[in-house]
This record gives sequence, structure tokens and C-alpha cells, in this order.
Amino acid sequence: DAVRMRRNRFLDEGRLDRSRLVGAYKGDQTVFYQESPADDDTSLCASLLLDLSGSMRKEAESGELYAATSALSEAFTTLQMRHEVRAFNNETYEIKTMNDPALEDRRAEALFHSDGGTEMNESAALVRTSLLGRAERNKLLLCLSDGDLNGTDHSPSCAETKALREAGALTFGVFLARRDQPLGDGGELKLDEIYGKGNWVEIKTIDEFPQKVARRIADLF
Repeated sequence: DAVRMRRNRFLDEGRLDRSRLVGAYKGDQTVFYQESPADDDTSLCASLLLDLSGSMRKEAESGELYAATSALSEAFTTLQMRHEVRAFNNETYEIKTMNDPALEDRRAEALFHSDGGTEMNESAALVRTSLLGRAERNKLLLCLSDGDLNGTDHSPSCAETKALREAGALTFGVFLARRDQPLGDGGELKLDEIYGKGNWVEIKTIDEFPQKVARRIADLF
């Protein structure tokens, strides 16, 4: 609320403008305001995109991936920030839609299972359609992954994320590095190609994921 920059004020319906309480007590009817996502410089919607390939088995089966995702989703809900949750391996999964009030246990069960390869382009295309259809001023793709995309998937995935950026959305990657699968030669270049130069961070454990995302959003504001 402290950084909201635009309001439609002096209306006869909407939310009470607390700065005009004196007028309200005197009978003034135009003491309300309305906030429109399109007119609010701080309005933000986000898409969480999660890697569910076989190499994520430890984080999935232990519940760590669910816990990190749930923490972010609850924080976004508290901030009244529209968001969706998607996941990918050789398939694409919709865990939470923009209009769902919260993560549903039935669909969130997918976060406890991982298998297959790392193919992001189909999910990235769905994210692009979803985000660009929103009225919020700031649109953000947040992606967690722990390895290279499948060979034939890298270029089409890069094309999707580049199209997002060209349309005004932001892309941010979180790379989960492991001792047995560190960021190898050329890894930084590949991440730059997917998310844009410097638009990614490296973490060592999954519980760093919510922290890095929160910091990115704070930096955005």
C-alpha cells in the first residue's frame, strides 16, 4: 500500500479512502476510491514454473518442493497477487490456475512425483498466453530447474521466454545446483539465453527458492 501510485478517487462507491474520513462524517458521499490493476504501477501477477524431471526426485518425494511452492503461494495470496503454478518434465502440468484461491491438495499431489526429462517449451508457451492475457502492470515468470533442458528443447524454450520479455514481461530463473550436477561449462550462457542476461540466480538447497523469489520481487518494486 505504501508504494501504490495511482488511484481513482472521489467516487461514490468502492473502498473507503481513509484520508477523507472527515468528509465522510460530514456526509460527503464521494469518499471512496477504486484500484484498477491496469492503473496500478505495483500490480503484479506471476507464474511459478517448476521442474519435475527425474533429477528432482529427492526434493519432490521428500515434500521439500511442495513446501517451498506452498510458502510462495501463500505469500502471494496474502499480498493479493494473482499467480499460477505449473510444472514440466516430458509433460506439462497445471497445479494452480490464476483464479484458484489456493493450492488444491488433489492437484498439488503432482509435486510429490518426478520423472522423465526436462522439456520446458510447451509449459513456457502456456505461461506466455496466460501472463500476456492479464491486466496487471507487472508480469513475472519464475522458473525453478536443476539441469539443462533436453537438447531439442533449449531453442524453442528460449524463443518462448524471449517473446515474453519482448512483450514486457519479466523472466527470472532459479538454478538448483548440486555437488554431483553443478553449473557446468556453458551453463551460465544457457541460463542467460533462457531468462535474459543476469536474470537468474543459483541456489544450493530448495529452501532457498522462496527467499530468492521474494528478493527478486522486492528488487522489482
